[in-house]
Amino acid sequence: MNTTLYSNAARNGQYVWQSVLQDLSLTSISHDQVEAAIYRLSFPPSPPYLSNSIIVASILEHIWKAHWNLIFNNIPFITQTIITRIHSHLLQRTLEKDLLTLVQHNNEAPTSTLSSATDKWVINEVHITNHFIEYREASFEKASNGTLALSHEEL
Repeated sequence: MNTTLYSNAARNGQYVWQSVLQDLSLTSISHDQVEAAIYRLSFPPSPPYLSNSIIVASILEHIWKAHWNLIFNNIPFITQTIITRIHSHLLQRTLEKDLLTLVQHNNEAPTSTLSSATDKWVINEVHITNHFIEYREASFEKASNGTLALSHEEL
């Protein structure tokens, strides 16, 4: 394998870490902060809904997948694709956590009724339409196959 290709992949891995951490903290991240996150698990402020271990696991998983695809399948290490997949994975984890929280709320199922006047479901006073359900299903599908256009598309 070409050593230049390998060193570019390593440099790109650093860029992936820096970009994802910047996106999550909404601030500029230095090279030292990236190293602190990787080696000492000392993170810049991140969203409260994502644990540091989930962030680390997702970044590592997607960087290594891309690395091994480069080695064995000669698939280029494209940083923007990797970053998008990481964001999709983190969004999926957040949505799963939100769903679990909703189901576990007070250890009881949410109150749901079918409003006869509008034929819409109401869950915990939130009106649920077919359009909303289709949108959520499409978002889950995009998140699972890594094709969300933006990390905040679902929001």
